[in-house]
Amino acid sequence: MFQSTQEDFKEFYDITQKFWKTIPDEAYTRRTGTREKDWTLLETLAHLLSLAQLLNRAVDAALRDEALYLKGVSRREDLLEWNTKELARLSQAPSNALIMRFLKELEQAAHYLPNLSPEDSEKMVFVPFYNRPARAIDFIDWQISHAGVIHASQVTRPLEQAPLWEQYSKGLKQRTLERFIRHFSMAYWSEYGSPDTQVINLHIGSETGGDWHLVAAPDGGSKGDGLLDDADFDVFFDSPETFFAVFTFHESFKNTMLAGKVRFASDFRDTMRVLRLFTPSPPKSEA
Repeated sequence: MFQSTQEDFKEFYDITQKFWKTIPDEAYTRRTGTREKDWTLLETLAHLLSLAQLLNRAVDAALRDEALYLKGVSRREDLLEWNTKELARLSQAPSNALIMRFLKELEQAAHYLPNLSPEDSEKMVFVPFYNRPARAIDFIDWQISHAGVIHASQVTRPLEQAPLWEQYSKGLKQRTLERFIRHFSMAYWSEYGSPDTQVINLHIGSETGGDWHLVAAPDGGSKGDGLLDDADFDVFFDSPETFFAVFTFHESFKNTMLAGKVRFASDFRDTMRVLRLFTPSPPKSEA
């Protein structure tokens, strides 16, 4: 049942291992962005390890039918403080130690798959950083979408290299696109949104693309396969690469629209007002 997921983990692991093991030592102190507050490459690696550990803990809790406890965390707004403490805990270690531990976490995630039954894969647990409980298989899949999309351009930026997703095979890229959209849907902040359910159709071009829709509802966000005829908004992307780029701040919506790579069939401001509510941290006011 999970053969393609196992194959994806092997490919992603090989790409990840090769990338991290060829970085020169001096690169780890470089910032991953232009702002003083942007993480260094070492801090970003520490964050990847921290989230990989958390995702595996979530799988373990789901499979044991237990609640997941995170010290000092009871609500989504605690993410910033939790991240700060995790970086302080991990970023003092040398880069080689962090790399080995991160790769071990990826191996652990992959090791769940061969013996994972369909029933166990559907077991759920709540992680306070998301807007609803998720399944064991989701937390396994999100090892790839977190390190392989959300931070895949951030880690290559200090080295002036293309995002990691440029190396993915067609199958890995398309399946990771679905993983990312599923992961993305968990970040919706319903308390800042409309009291009415709103739907955004996502049209993603190229042979590795596809059609999905995002649901922004008062009881949380979700996603579905295919397009809905009565959707409130429609956004067209020329490729998965463009879709990944705009939602990880590798490229701006403005530049991709000017280049003809993104098109809004619905009102741009209204659509973006909803899309901006899919974010790990509390949404910022537009004022």
